[in-house]
Amino acid sequence: MKDAEGYEYTFTPVSMSGATNPPYLGVTCYGMDLREKSYEEIWEEQIQLDYLIDAYNSVKKNHPEVSFWGKADKQGRYYIDKLTGTDSVRKMIESGMSAEEIKATWQDEINAFKNQRKPYLLYEE
Repeated sequence: MKDAEGYEYTFTPVSMSGATNPPYLGVTCYGMDLREKSYEEIWEEQIQLDYLIDAYNSVKKNHPEVSFWGKADKQGRYYIDKLTGTDSVRKMIESGMSAEEIKATWQDEINAFKNQRKPYLLYEE
């Protein structure tokens, strides 16, 4: 992509230890610069899907010919599916769900986990 509407920050992926052949190697990429965020801000915001949703929508609108998720592997999984452990997050983003709507779908599982772990907690929540 030559440009990305609304994204002034640019970076160019390079080969390095642990990422010797990154996608878009040597290609100027656009995004948001989050390096100035403190750890406190990051922990306070928790899982921040808005950045991903905004980027997906921007690419879809301005460059519909580009596959935002990249290429699927032989099993049909995208890298984002491996990072999140499921294809459901990607599919919910594609369907137009907001970050709040996506997080709401996790609530039953979160509550079940909290109940399951309760007997093992050393301190009260």
